[in-house]
Amino acid sequence: MATDMQKMLRLVTEQTGVGRIEDPDAESVMQDESGREYLRLEMRVHRDIVKEARYVADGEVNVNVAAAMAAVTQIAQGKAIMVATLIKPADIEKELSDGSGLDEEDRPAVAAAAVMLHECLRNYSMRYNARRKERLEKLGISPDAPEGEQA
Repeated sequence: MATDMQKMLRLVTEQTGVGRIEDPDAESVMQDESGREYLRLEMRVHRDIVKEARYVADGEVNVNVAAAMAAVTQIAQGKAIMVATLIKPADIEKELSDGSGLDEEDRPAVAAAAVMLHECLRNYSMRYNARRKERLEKLGISPDAPEGEQA
């Protein structure tokens, strides 16, 4: 009933899920007031399936946060967007623990990773809806009109 430090260190030292994605379909950024980025999560999505998830962490980011972000990239990859939205902190905890939960001091890192994931998925949804609206408008269909009515 504890954090599996070997698993967490392996995720970080092997740089699991680390890196940037060229032209991501979704991203989430945690930064301070001056614009300095501490965490970035990016995803490539194809046909509503998360094909790739990567993160970048500033050198000052706690190793527990980096491990939680690495776990998020692994858990989300290959999942449908709707399924990925159901990923909870408990799912990330399970990935980082010895199978029965995390130590209390590691839970804030998991909560931060879950927030980053859900913000990234929300940003994907907003971008998808904006592009859908543009496509419909090009076809002369009002995206706000009742189904079947044209602009």
